[in-house]
Amino acid sequence: MHLKLLDILCCPLCHAALEVSGVERRDAEEILEGSLRCRGCARVFPVIAGVPDLLPGTQHSGTLRAFSFQWQLAFRGRFERNTLYGYDVEKLVAWVFANCFGPVSSSDWLLDAGCGRGDKTIEMAWRNPQAQVVGMDLSNTLALSRKSASLPNLHFIRADVLKPPIQDKTIARAMSWGVLHHTPDTAGAFQSIARTLKPSGQFAVWLYPNPADSDLFNMAYEIRDVHFMGRGHRIPRKVLSAILPVYVLLSTPYFLLRYGNVLRDPRLAKDYLPMDKLPLMEKLRAAHFIYLDNLIPEFQDRPLRTTVENWYAQCGFGAVEWNDPGLFWATKGAF
Repeated sequence: MHLKLLDILCCPLCHAALEVSGVERRDAEEILEGSLRCRGCARVFPVIAGVPDLLPGTQHSGTLRAFSFQWQLAFRGRFERNTLYGYDVEKLVAWVFANCFGPVSSSDWLLDAGCGRGDKTIEMAWRNPQAQVVGMDLSNTLALSRKSASLPNLHFIRADVLKPPIQDKTIARAMSWGVLHHTPDTAGAFQSIARTLKPSGQFAVWLYPNPADSDLFNMAYEIRDVHFMGRGHRIPRKVLSAILPVYVLLSTPYFLLRYGNVLRDPRLAKDYLPMDKLPLMEKLRAAHFIYLDNLIPEFQDRPLRTTVENWYAQCGFGAVEWNDPGLFWATKGAF
């Protein structure tokens, strides 16, 4: 943990400032093992392998275990090798910064809220060396994320998006891709991240689209709601992961007949989503990961487009842009 992080961190419970309370191992300006203490409620948070653990103790344990399992498998090479959810991460981040965000300055802090393995976070830091970039996730694999890239402006924190340990009005650009809908309270998670945005800050969020707004994810919803009866998260995780490659192979002909090749839908045929062009084995690996991600969480909200637009308005954002399927972005205070 670089000491510069203290410029924006706060207690996830009372929002008071944090201070270093103990250092067991350090490297120059970085704390590798130690602890932080809240100046308000005096709660102590550990720093483990260079990552501050700022979980509030109220996080949903099932969600934590599910996604920790998923990212552990990803780090072991069980899924796709060069993409993430079928995305070319480099091109995806480039697209978001070109279309959703304005220029980034040297004083800016950028946030990847629900960063998973950290692929997007690392790409954000590499593309914006003049800014500070924070990846935040509740999974237990962030120490591996930190080791996978050595960039002076890259930071990881273990935290809950419902109670982000980040001071109000400190973030210039925030991205949350496919995360908030997996919490027990999507609206509350949105509002919690929105409060960290400074005036003129920009927030891009991808959420599962409601079927009333887009039919593009009906196949994923059929898998979760019908084939697995909404109970995929109750299947032992190792068993679920083991059976999914077989399920992918057996169900593909049916889905092609029912839905066609959805990867060729113009709404998905993007430069940053090359999944249809992947070799067969990589395509199967990607499908394994995507199906697991669809089934393993207990929660999967699908908010209406108008609902998300209302969240932005309630949090002081201006006009909301929408890119079917499911991507929203807006600027705080721009009316």
